[in-house]
Amino acid sequence: MPVNEKLIRETVAQIEAHPETWNQFSFVEPVSVCETTFCFAGTALWLTLGDGFKQTSLNKSSEWFEDEGVKVLGLNEKQMRAIFYCITDDIEELKAEITRVTGVTF
Repeated sequence: MPVNEKLIRETVAQIEAHPETWNQFSFVEPVSVCETTFCFAGTALWLTLGDGFKQTSLNKSSEWFEDEGVKVLGLNEKQMRAIFYCITDDIEELKAEITRVTGVTF
């Protein structure tokens, strides 16, 4: 399965435009009644599945995020582990890891 370069770029762009919605330390984290933060996989899934995803994602397991994130992003196991478990709050560090394992440049 080829890497979904378009969605990877869109996900990074979303995180850069709205860093307050990104939390690489948790797949999904309710911040308040109206706000939720997502990791890279969760952000990609939200971009793919739309706003209804925010509500239903609160009941999903980490395995679900991994499995579905791999599908929409076109990642293999090694790429998934490197990106999804790149525990950082520095988007430049995450981008470097994405480039390292996928070849997608920013």
